[in-house]
Parts: sequence; C-alpha cells; structure tokens
Amino acid sequence: MPSVPTDSSPAAETKQADAGWHDRASYAVAFGVIAFFLVTSLWISLKRLFWYDELMTFQIAGIPDSSTFWAAIHRGFDGMPPAYYLLERFLLAHIHPAELALRLPSVLAVSFGTFVVFDCARRLTDAFFGLFGMGVVLVSYIAYYSYEARSYALYFLCSALALWVWCHARGRLGPVLFGACFFAGMMMHDYFFICLTPYALYECLQWRPGRWPSAKLIGGAVGLLCGILVLAPQLAAQHAFNTIFWAIPTLGLLVNVYGTSLPFGVAIFCLAAAWLALVRKPSPAPKIEAATSAEAVGWFHLLIPLAGYIVAKFVTHAFYDRYFICFVPGMAVALACFSYRNLQAWSIPAIGALIVVIGLGMGDQSRFAAHPEMVDPTRHTLDNDQIRTTEFMKLEDRIKTDGKRSVLICEPMMYSQVRHYSKAHLNYFFLSGPSNPRQKFNSMLLKALNDYVPQGLWAIRDLEQNAAGAAVVDMPPEALEALRADGYRPTLAFKIDHGFLHPIEIAYLQR
Repeated sequence: MPSVPTDSSPAAETKQADAGWHDRASYAVAFGVIAFFLVTSLWISLKRLFWYDELMTFQIAGIPDSSTFWAAIHRGFDGMPPAYYLLERFLLAHIHPAELALRLPSVLAVSFGTFVVFDCARRLTDAFFGLFGMGVVLVSYIAYYSYEARSYALYFLCSALALWVWCHARGRLGPVLFGACFFAGMMMHDYFFICLTPYALYECLQWRPGRWPSAKLIGGAVGLLCGILVLAPQLAAQHAFNTIFWAIPTLGLLVNVYGTSLPFGVAIFCLAAAWLALVRKPSPAPKIEAATSAEAVGWFHLLIPLAGYIVAKFVTHAFYDRYFICFVPGMAVALACFSYRNLQAWSIPAIGALIVVIGLGMGDQSRFAAHPEMVDPTRHTLDNDQIRTTEFMKLEDRIKTDGKRSVLICEPMMYSQVRHYSKAHLNYFFLSGPSNPRQKFNSMLLKALNDYVPQGLWAIRDLEQNAAGAAVVDMPPEALEALRADGYRPTLAFKIDHGFLHPIEIAYLQR
C-alpha cells in the first residue's frame, strides 16, 4: 500500500503549530471562565438568602420522618421530582450550611453543563468557536440557576448531555445513552419531555417512505416513557394544583421566554443568525458537512418554548420561562456552528464578538458576586426580596420592645423568608388575603405544606383574638374591615421605603 503523502513544508508546519497554540489558548480560556463561574457561584450560594421556592426545597428535604417526607412528595404541590429531593435530602444531612448544601448540585451542574456545550461545539467546529457556545450559555439566564436550590440547573445539564450524545455518540451505546439522558432529565424536571421536540422534528423533516425513526430517537422516547411511569403518581397530583397556577400560558409569556432567557439582545442576534443560516449558502469549511445536521437540531431547539406553550395551553396549564431552560444548549451549539461558517478563527471580528459575549456574562456574574443581596429570582430591580427581608428584620428588636409578641405577615414570599431567618421564628404568623395570582398560589402552597411542616397559619379570627399584641405587615383589606368592625383601628408604626415600589407598612392595632 503506498504511503500517504504529507506536507512537511515550513508553511505547513507553521500552520500546524499555530493551530495547536490556538487550541491550547481556547482551552485555557474555557477552563478559566468556567472556573471563575464555579468559584463565584459557590460564593454567591454562601452569601445569598434562601427565597420562597428554595425554602420549599429546604423544608420538604428536611422533613425528618421518612413516611411524612414521601407523603409530601406524592402530594404534588411543589413539583420537584422525588429523585431531586432525595439528592437534596442527602446533601442537607451531610453538608453545612444549608445554603451551600442545597445549591451545590446546581453549581456543579451548570459548570459541567457549560463544559459539555463547549465540547459539543468544539467537536463540530474547533476549540475557538466552542468558546462561542460556552459564552451564549453564560450570558443567558443559566448563570442564575447555578446558585439556586432548585432542579433547573440539573435540567439544563441533562439537556446538554442529550445534545452531546445525539451529535457525537456512535454505535450501539448511543441510543442507550440518549435514552438515559431523557430518563435522568425526567427525574430532574417533569417538563423534560419537551426536549425531544427538536430531535423528533429533525427526523420528521428527514423522513422518507419506509424509513423508521433512528435508534437514538427511539431510545429517547423509551427513556421519557420510563420517566413518566415513575413520576405518574406525582404528575397526577400535581395536575390538580396547576389548574389554578399563577403563570398560565399567554402569548406575552411566550415572547418573554426569549427575552428573559437571553438578555443583552443576544436573542435578537440568535434569531438573525438562524435566518441567515437558512437563506445564505455556507462558505466551504473543513467540517461543514459533519456540522450540518447538528446545527439544524440546534436551531430547532428554539422551538421548544413554542411546543411548551402548546402543551401548557391544552394539558399542563403551567408556563414560565425557566421550564424551558433546556433550549439553551442547542441554541448555543447552533450559534457556534454558524459563527464557525461565517467568521475566521482568531480574527479581530471573531475575537471582538467573543469578548463581548463572555464579557457580558462575566460582568453580570461579578456584579452579583460583589453584591449577592442584589440577586432576585423575579428580576425585580426595586422590590428585591432579599433586601425587603433584610430591611424588615432590622426592626425585629424594636417591634419586640413595643410589646408585640406576634408578627403577622400577609405576603407569602416575605413571610417564608423572614420566618426562616428570624431567631424568634415562632413569633411569626401568616394570614392570606386577596392578592395577585402568584401570591394566591403561593399562599395555597403554604397551606398544603402546613400538613407536613407547621407554618404558623392564622385566620382572621386568630388575629381578632390576639390583636393587642400583634404587629401586622401589609394587612389585606378584608382583615382591616373585620378588625374595624370589632372596634380595632390600625396605627402605622413603621414604613420601610428604601426605594421599594411597594413600601413595607407595619401596623399596630388599638381599640
């Protein structure tokens, strides 16, 4: 057999040396940026207060009695799958403080998932353009979920692993791994079934008469089916709660998914890139044939929120941006492939674009690392939950000095946070009243949780019997009317403004 000719000219050797240096530099950037996000997310996890949803995780995972724990899980009011709660339950028992224990899976999942996206894009393009995929992940809302004690980061990781397996796993092991990714994803979030959309759509477009679905697609469907069977009791119970869910599917929320998940205008850029990828003929590139199907599947990930909207409209009745966090890995890989075909590696435009994308993500992360108290899950710039909780707790001693033995808070999120962090948590009580749909739903969750973990719930009658020794925070109108009919009149004792859109008002009751 004749030997394969090789180019040993000085120019070829220089080009090969440059390529090796470029790859090493790209890996150094990738590992450096991921390490930065890992360390800062750990720091934020330690310094940031738990908020309402995380406290639901903490209280359920911390139920000491196993039978009570499983009863709460199968009640279905929270929605996190049992596998996630078992993981959090184990960590809560072995790691302290609780903020680090419960957020550690999210920190590690986002860090590893970001590397998976980088490696997936690198194999389709090269190491430099793999950085583009990584940058899109870190500039999106994925970074926030790296320091939240919920399962969304693990949901993202399973989606990234499924994409990697679809693009790169070969042989008989590929379908098994693809199915395993979907089963694991269902164990982290019950909306993971929607992740099959881009793969099924791609195969539908490639379908020819007499052609069966690929082994990977069948493996993914089997993994989903197994996951649904395992979660069936919880899903049935959860469906009853979702009929009155606060985030019902609307076209406004659908549009908002793209805006909130990809800030800084990256969403618009991605849509423009997808359009150009369809109408513009690609320039010749060494790996373009290998990247074509993977890039198409990546762009099809942008349809996941739309598919989720349809499912929510007719089946689940629950639609919020974080439920579709799984579309980010595919979109990031597609953008990396698009950049590979249209930009020259290590050119000034490519480096400039990369600096902008990664710089925006690192800048936002740096800001939150410097001020963890500014992190807000609802993205409020004024009514930040952490700041409201902290400011209120500064008045605890003054309220106690005024002889008020009971503090009644009428907003469920603030109540949960203040009660958890207060040293006198048994003095706090909750009274629900007319409110917006989100507060009404959260109040309902507190009442359901009260069957397993005491929550200190009061009715208006309890307030009437203890009015003289109570301080009431943001009293609802119906409670105010009942107290006035009983001869009590509220007196404003404190008003915490602090630039809030809705200042905190603390009233005492007198006859």
